[in-house]
Amino acid sequence: MTIEIAFVLALIVVATFLFVTDYVSYDVAAIIIMVCLLASGILSPREGLSGFSNPATVTVAAMFILSEGVRRTGILNVAGDFFSTRMQESFNYWFLALLIFVGVISAFINNTAAATIFIPIIWPF
Repeated sequence: MTIEIAFVLALIVVATFLFVTDYVSYDVAAIIIMVCLLASGILSPREGLSGFSNPATVTVAAMFILSEGVRRTGILNVAGDFFSTRMQESFNYWFLALLIFVGVISAFINNTAAATIFIPIIWPF
């Protein structure tokens, strides 16, 4: 086993620890791992940074920015309060309306973010 292989295996263990324990956030852990691979010379700068030029990466980053903008407007909190109150009156009708609303919202923001925002509304029911 070469020193590079041992280093990468140790780095995998460290990455797993950081991701599982949430000692640091996921993005910080990923940057730490990337910097370690770049600083050690295992990856060239071109290889290490090539993922940022991928259209999928740019699309996901743009989706996160759009999701945060929608969240900061507060419209989703207003909608959540609205549906939460109405669902106590007539669950089936307003549940269907909520599903349609979340479907429309998911067209503009990240699906995970939309689901996460509306889980607390559904959870008490």
